[in-house]
Amino acid sequence: MVTSNKPEAPASPAAGDPSVVAMRVDEIRFIRLVGSGFEFPGRHMAGGEVVPVNIRDHTAARLDGRDLVVDFKLTLRLSTDTNATPKSDDSTDLLRVRGEFELGYRLSEGDALSEADLMAFAHVNGMMNAVPYWREFVSSTLVRAGLPPYEVPPFNPFKIASAMRA
Repeated sequence: MVTSNKPEAPASPAAGDPSVVAMRVDEIRFIRLVGSGFEFPGRHMAGGEVVPVNIRDHTAARLDGRDLVVDFKLTLRLSTDTNATPKSDDSTDLLRVRGEFELGYRLSEGDALSEADLMAFAHVNGMMNAVPYWREFVSSTLVRAGLPPYEVPPFNPFKIASAMRA
């Protein structure tokens, strides 16, 4: 089995400016793994076939006083469908590794923040903080399951930020 080293980038949010929120962050208060999952439906592929790698994400952000909480659900999907995308149904998946993270940020006092700016921050800065933990989680989960290790490519915040501005 050969895996593609270029997963599709997670979807970008509507236009917003992540720097508006980033300039108000005093500290990262916590990064927690709050849920996880591993599914191995038992489908098999012939050796040498390319297995598409997709990353599906769900992001939410909410304010609680001066605290901003960002929720991430990231799922690595390996599929038998060579045309699979992150939005494809998962009926052809060989396996799925899901990690749900909660990140807490303390913000300084200031003007009200727009929903677009909060979501832009969540997609860029929040993901930049969560993805290293998720990458380790995926790698260790696969090894513990007796499967070959897979190294999730690093997250590129500049790619997401530039896609939001386009």
